[in-house]
Amino acid sequence: MMLHLPKYFRNTLYFCLIINKIVLIKMNNSKIVEQLSHFQQTWTLDKLQTLSLDEYTNTLPTESFCYWIEHKLDEIASIKGGSSYKFGIYKRQNTDTLFANNQYQTDGIYAWLKKYGATKNEAFDTIRQHIVAIVRAAQNKQLQLIDDIDIGTAIKWKIAFSYAPDIIIPILKTEKIRRIVRLMGMPNYQQATMYHMQQFLCHAKPPTQNTLDYATELLGEYEHAPFAEEEVNNYHQPEQNFWLLAAGEKGEYWQRWIDENIVSIGWGFTGNLALFYDEQAVLKCLIEAKYKDTKPTNNARACFDFAHRMQLGDYVFAKRGTDTLLGLARITGNYEFSETSLPHQHLHTVEWLAIGDWKVSEHLPIKTLTDVTPYYEQMVKKWWEMITDTELSDLPTFELIKTPKLEKNDHLVPKNANLVEKTTPKPIIISKKTTSLAYTLAHAMADLLLPQATFEQLLRLLQHKKNLILQGPPGVGKTFIAQKLAYCFMQQASTEQVITIQFHASYGYEDFLQGFRPNEQGQFVLQQGIFYKLCQQAKTQPNKPYFLIIEEINRGNIGKIFGEVLLLIEANKRGQNHQIALTYTPNNTFFVPDNVYLIGTMNTADRSLALVDYALRRRFAFYDLVPQFNETFKQYLTQKKVSDALVLHICTHINQLNQRISNDPHLGKGYQIGHSYFCNPPVFTDLLTEKIWFNDIIDAEISPLLHEYWFDQPDLVEQLITTLVWIG
Repeated sequence: MMLHLPKYFRNTLYFCLIINKIVLIKMNNSKIVEQLSHFQQTWTLDKLQTLSLDEYTNTLPTESFCYWIEHKLDEIASIKGGSSYKFGIYKRQNTDTLFANNQYQTDGIYAWLKKYGATKNEAFDTIRQHIVAIVRAAQNKQLQLIDDIDIGTAIKWKIAFSYAPDIIIPILKTEKIRRIVRLMGMPNYQQATMYHMQQFLCHAKPPTQNTLDYATELLGEYEHAPFAEEEVNNYHQPEQNFWLLAAGEKGEYWQRWIDENIVSIGWGFTGNLALFYDEQAVLKCLIEAKYKDTKPTNNARACFDFAHRMQLGDYVFAKRGTDTLLGLARITGNYEFSETSLPHQHLHTVEWLAIGDWKVSEHLPIKTLTDVTPYYEQMVKKWWEMITDTELSDLPTFELIKTPKLEKNDHLVPKNANLVEKTTPKPIIISKKTTSLAYTLAHAMADLLLPQATFEQLLRLLQHKKNLILQGPPGVGKTFIAQKLAYCFMQQASTEQVITIQFHASYGYEDFLQGFRPNEQGQFVLQQGIFYKLCQQAKTQPNKPYFLIIEEINRGNIGKIFGEVLLLIEANKRGQNHQIALTYTPNNTFFVPDNVYLIGTMNTADRSLALVDYALRRRFAFYDLVPQFNETFKQYLTQKKVSDALVLHICTHINQLNQRISNDPHLGKGYQIGHSYFCNPPVFTDLLTEKIWFNDIIDAEISPLLHEYWFDQPDLVEQLITTLVWIG
């Protein structure tokens, strides 16, 4: 074994210790191979398909599937520790703990993630289907499918490795593998999925070396390597940022934040911060208005960051003083300026995930607002785990939309928190003046590749039919266009009146309209679904349009989800004159207001989907979106500093490929390759990084599609891929 260790390891005692550890681990690898063989014989695919809840959970600790994955196979990429929610469902040891959260559910004995189902049986059925899908993908060497399966990253890739140890490197925690591929020089490592990072490591693995020895070597070389100076701040770049925000002096605004589901800052005399386009402009305003003899740089940065850098989906730790954390929230609303909400007039609406009172050992920054994302390893992970009692290794993915307000105690409440008593939720008492910037057709067309005439036609169809479905192959920008249609229709870039959801096989009437769900006390109570809430909100403001964007609309059982309301979404069946009683509230009536619009998206290349219900087709306008490898696309890539040679290569060869796909009688236009795959190039430092970026897309994203399209013609696929690869 030849190790190429960094210079700071060479000729040191640390180097000797690492080598010793590697030798010991390699001696255990033969034992691990035996364990894997025993595991695969015990938990066959046939057995998993009929797996019971007892066989899955830790209720039978020496026999259960979860026990095998976490403990018996512990020497392989350990996933010990953290929350038992990583398995989706588990049997509780302490049944006295209070549950008060909008993500978790319990029946007193079992606890599970609500997204998997309303009951333990529904949840486990969903989880079992996910596990079967993981195993099939691993055994069929279709690893690209695993990223999209809705289970925590470490656990699903541990399962996948256990069934396909020859093609997966057993380094499965996201932050650990991301650091390794970064140090190995992987381009675009920040955005890489686990599949992409696995592919990168597999390509770098010597052909004669097994994955266990290779993982041992990588961990020995990189896991404990000292951080380079620039790496401390840059190596972790999550999609969401993390902020530390003071709740006023001595936490004086904390109760208001809880009551109104907001976070806020002062300096209201600046007026609307959205009108300031850089930090220096804010600083100048502060000096002229108040700080004549000082230079309030930190205050200016706080104002600018609060309005321009804090984004939907970011997380906020609330603090009091320099030693206490008060809560954790996720931002659900864009920046707003309220003329009446004195003295804190700058606002974001939030969803409170946890509230309490936690002392911290470190000295918190004195300044009002701090971006703590660069201190992810040193502070953020520790705070998160202290407050939520869960790991941050698999950060949940959220729809970045404004969600309905939660009741006060619908939070994740850890054991040491000061619990908030359950009360009727208070209304928002501030009078808000919208600060959403005007959004016109010109704004929409600024970064759209569609012809303007097409976009205008879509607006007319939406106006006339009120229900529109955008369908097309992957990568044509269906969701992107749907959002722009909503903004242009509202004439403002705001998510205040837009909700996005995704249909799936388990989505039902109860999620969409209303149904009985168990509460924390185990009692079944009537709860309203997302479309019901949207309609009720729209009725209060009939002059404002409201939008529901439904991703993957054909993945759901339309009759089951819409029920009797399928009639009411028709354009000529809107309004109070067509109100009807719903299944669960026969004594009350319901109608869909005129100002509610539905936009669905549909992937025409998904073979697993059934044909769309004809009842749905009659109520929606359908529009086919096609790839746009045109002159506008060429100009767009040129503006992104992509070389002329590569721009020409992309447009020429992808158009040729799409023509071949269209002409294939078993495929057709619905299976073409969309332009969105190439719409987010990084800043290239040289032609080599540009070449790597493009060829990575071909290898990791386009190639798997082609192998699926022509699964029985591997030679043809290899020929097509060879043509697509850019030599430069």
